[in-house]
Amino acid sequence: MADILSIQEKSSSTAPDVKYTFFHTLFDLPGITPIYVISSGVLFESGVKHAHSLSRGRLCHVLVQPAWNLLPHAQLLSESVTRLSTLAPNLQFTFMTTTITETECMHAHGLNAINIHKNAFLDDRIFFPKQDSIKSFAAIHVANTQAFKRHSLAWGVSNLALVTYAYRFPIDYKEVDGYRSLGFTNISDRNEGIRVLKPNEVADIIRASRCGLILSAEEGSNNASTEYLMCGIPVISTPSKGGRDEFFDPRHVQIVQPNPDEIEEAVAEMNDCSIDPFEIHNSVMLKAIEHRTRLLNWLSHVTNMDLHSQADKNAWIPQFTNKLRNSVKVHKQTS
Repeated sequence: MADILSIQEKSSSTAPDVKYTFFHTLFDLPGITPIYVISSGVLFESGVKHAHSLSRGRLCHVLVQPAWNLLPHAQLLSESVTRLSTLAPNLQFTFMTTTITETECMHAHGLNAINIHKNAFLDDRIFFPKQDSIKSFAAIHVANTQAFKRHSLAWGVSNLALVTYAYRFPIDYKEVDGYRSLGFTNISDRNEGIRVLKPNEVADIIRASRCGLILSAEEGSNNASTEYLMCGIPVISTPSKGGRDEFFDPRHVQIVQPNPDEIEEAVAEMNDCSIDPFEIHNSVMLKAIEHRTRLLNWLSHVTNMDLHSQADKNAWIPQFTNKLRNSVKVHKQTS
């Protein structure tokens, strides 16, 4: 077990000390092969460790959600899985991918992969439009405090709602210090820090905004971009890598170049137009259902159960939770 703890040290060496991991148990019942969901990237090691401890030597399926654009990291992931096949042969890995291109790339590197976009597992019982929502903000930007989110592109947007969060402590506020016209922010002050919002609170602020901003050049599939659409507001995005555009519909999304003037102009245009929020929601749900159905097909195969019969009209089953992700504490073993 000690060897399991050392995997992915190379990729996680620059990350903060990880005391938790994103980990979700889909199935762990008598007579059913356990199925767990973990994240790739810097949390891959802690997720594998937790799955290995829970499996207790049983055959175990591990679904891996992409934490970032997978294409540049396929070789490293392949090397890690090869190493794990020796250390923990009972763990069988399948990677969820945002695009067919990612799926083919993972297959080319000898990895199991299915085109199942993780944004399909945002909970539409939380993120949905409401009739006659009062619009209080010109735009909303849901983004952590890291530089790759390119907050400065939106510093000049008037009456912006900023919902932010931090992965590293102490918090470096320089990326969010330049906003000149905030209608809302969950940053309390430097002493109290950032107030953590529940998903339903975030949904309420999204519904109170006229459009949503996504400004990074590259990342993973980006939850906020689909949360906006599920809540029925249009999106302004810069060109991007990582797969968030797989859920975009050109009727509801405007792609602009990464400069502040274009962002501000796009916000003004979005504020002047009217798009039926239920049309936006229904459009993205059609795509979500396709990906949820693919996961139900796979789960039904590996569990030998008819999970489609347990699903609601939106292909959601009781075992699903928002993002297929929970945070669990991981205690590092010393021997």
